[in-house]
Amino acid sequence: MPLLLSRELDNGLRLGVWQIREPEPWFLQQVHMNAEESQELSLLRSRDKREQRLAYRMVLSALLKPARFSISYDEHRKPYLHGYPGHISVSHSCEMAAAIYHPLQPVGIDIEKVSPRLLPLTDKFVALSECLEISGDRSDEVLTLLWSAKEALYKMDGKRGLHFNRDLIVQGLAARAQGKLRGQVMRGIHTGEHPLAWEKLGDYVMVHTL
Repeated sequence: MPLLLSRELDNGLRLGVWQIREPEPWFLQQVHMNAEESQELSLLRSRDKREQRLAYRMVLSALLKPARFSISYDEHRKPYLHGYPGHISVSHSCEMAAAIYHPLQPVGIDIEKVSPRLLPLTDKFVALSECLEISGDRSDEVLTLLWSAKEALYKMDGKRGLHFNRDLIVQGLAARAQGKLRGQVMRGIHTGEHPLAWEKLGDYVMVHTL
């Protein structure tokens, strides 16, 4: 199907979401990939994973067209563009694939299907300040939102070694109904604050940097 969502903000940020309904052969007919990208795709044993990767590639094609580009991955598995300036981030969950682009600054996006799978992991990714702010609310939606926000921050930072419950802190959870959050990425003395936006898409939560 066409893009489920396509948006461009005043600051040059572009994002889109694809709801996967097409089989892998359909995507392969639509997506132009170089040898490196085709090799990367072939290493994915799961058909679902291949379709998800092809779907976010379709999103990027829509966001960047009519330009030709290719995608590579650095030593931290952060994707970056060849043949087109700017920064990207991608995400997928079940039948949804999302991508975000900015011409000048690193970005992060995450999309997650709301589910109870995160409850047993709460102590591993929820900081005390966040627990206090949500007043102990451990509903599936709140935990998914918090996880997704931290994933978006992690992808924007682009380097490994960050602890979700210590180095990635989300603020503004008490007022989350407004669709805005604030995130902190802490690396020793280097601490950065980053605005976040979030929304529900059916059974999914999507968070991205601004």
